[in-house]
Amino acid sequence: MTLGARINVRLHSSEKIDIQAEAAVAGLTVSDFVRKKCTGVRVVHRFDSQVVRELRAIHADLRVVCERAKITPAEMQAVLRQIKQCLEDLSESRWGVVP
Repeated sequence: MTLGARINVRLHSSEKIDIQAEAAVAGLTVSDFVRKKCTGVRVVHRFDSQVVRELRAIHADLRVVCERAKITPAEMQAVLRQIKQCLEDLSESRWGVVP
């Protein structure tokens, strides 16, 4: 698909800086970032995706530690629920990260 149509939009300089920064964090050009946001496509930011992967790894490691330390299932479930909630909160952040 060839992209040839343009839309010119006036912004405050601070808005332009914010859009450029968010596009950079997502690893996208400004055009790709704005196109995705305007068409309702969820934008995955590289930083947040990495954090989600790391939290999932910590979650798995913690499960093993809890089992070996003989922590009660109720205690383990409480900790795991908190980690799961953190992952969900991050996934629903203002950037719409998909874990």
